[in-house]
Amino acid sequence: MESTCPACKQQQLIQPATCPKCAYPFDGSTAEQVRHLVRYKASWDTAPETHHFLKHPRLILYAMALLSTGYLVYTYLGGGFVLGDLGLNIGLIVAYVVSARNLHRNPLLFAAVPLVLFGLINALQFIVYPDLLYQGLLPKIFVASCLLIALRLVVKTQNLQGEFRVE
Repeated sequence: MESTCPACKQQQLIQPATCPKCAYPFDGSTAEQVRHLVRYKASWDTAPETHHFLKHPRLILYAMALLSTGYLVYTYLGGGFVLGDLGLNIGLIVAYVVSARNLHRNPLLFAAVPLVLFGLINALQFIVYPDLLYQGLLPKIFVASCLLIALRLVVKTQNLQGEFRVE
């Protein structure tokens, strides 16, 4: 006789007193079973692997803030910066840090915001300075790629959360 644990959904060949995976009390009272389900859902609302995936986008966003700060200092020391660009790039660095710090609150939003801002700032720079389209193209491609990777990891995290959510 096969049974399925209502908490972790693990298949059991025989129905034990408690689930070997999550300790669901098959022989317990209904109140104990409900309490276990509530605790289980609260503790495993996301899969354990999702913490691993959220760590990487956060590190990528911090790395982008650090690289952007280094690039800003390099540009400033070289004397080739415009005051408006300085303000936009500082705003972008702040967006990277704020997004990294708040990634756990709304991962998809805080992973997409830096990418959208980066795209908007570069589009604005192209409109204002069309001759400088190819200047710094490789760093721009690198930053956009890293932000896309962070967004992809967040989407993967969201998919894992959907797979492991307990009904």
